[in-house]
Amino acid sequence: MLKRRTRRRPAMIAWLVRAILAGELLAALAAGWWLSSAAGWPPLAAGLVAAGLPALLHAAVIGLQSLSGAWHRARFARQTGGAPLPPGPAVRAWLGETAASLRSFALLMPWFGDTPLPTGRDPGRVPVVLVHGYFCNRAVWRPLSRWLAARGHPVESVNLEPPFAPVESYLPGLEKAVERLRARTGARRVALIGHSMGGLVIRAWIARHGDRRVAAVVTLGSPHQGTWSARFGMGRNVAQMQPGSRFLAGLDAVETPSVRALFTVILTLHDNIVMPQAAQTLDGARHRVLHGVGHMALVHAKQVRPHLAEALQQAEARGEAIERDEAGVPIAPVRQP
Repeated sequence: MLKRRTRRRPAMIAWLVRAILAGELLAALAAGWWLSSAAGWPPLAAGLVAAGLPALLHAAVIGLQSLSGAWHRARFARQTGGAPLPPGPAVRAWLGETAASLRSFALLMPWFGDTPLPTGRDPGRVPVVLVHGYFCNRAVWRPLSRWLAARGHPVESVNLEPPFAPVESYLPGLEKAVERLRARTGARRVALIGHSMGGLVIRAWIARHGDRRVAAVVTLGSPHQGTWSARFGMGRNVAQMQPGSRFLAGLDAVETPSVRALFTVILTLHDNIVMPQAAQTLDGARHRVLHGVGHMALVHAKQVRPHLAEALQQAEARGEAIERDEAGVPIAPVRQP
């Protein structure tokens, strides 16, 4: 008797994003109908304008976020005595962020949230766990996972759900992802890359489980010091990302210098979500600062990849040293008498 194949139910975020897209489509159709029937526009012109409305909406929302980010940059510069940034990179960040938002929310997340990511199979490369941010799913990592797979890195990922739950509720899922990757590759340690809230999920997971299985951590645009924009979001996880939250203070209290040394913090001074941007640092971590890149664009931008490659190569070098040390072979060369 043949087994009936069960179809996996799409992730919750995928359904929510589909509902938002459906609402935008209905609004565009209504606008096109009104322009054609009530305003007397030619049907072709009305249709073209209606078709462009969703993209214009994304651009307008990101524009407002970017203006808020510019205000925070200027305020931070005044407080610290820094020089204001030129407008050119800000415009470039707005355009790139609009494209990244459309790519993520209209193409990737609604349709590929349950599709496995590309993965490499080189046993010499450090395995990587990818942890997405707030109101996203694993599909946002598809371009980056292709790049990682092409370099040989085995890749694993998570879907952080339900979307508005506290950060601690995501830790069992991340634990399973780490163990799946270790079982699949035989590696003792894995690298973890987190975008936005995903970086905080990784920090909370290390606080609970320790760092013995961690080769390196890279965070992209994570609100390590909290973000002003969290006051406008929904969910207990958003409350945890507010500046001065008890959750963030708890992470700071338990992280040791050896844990912080595993971190590479990549931030962009043109972040339109996490702000003030230049304040998103971790004492004891390595920091890489970008310009002209928006928040969502960090998971797509090619400017990020050299820094990721550097962090992963350093993790592999440290891993070899640790393995030699555990085998009882001296790490430093022994001087001959």
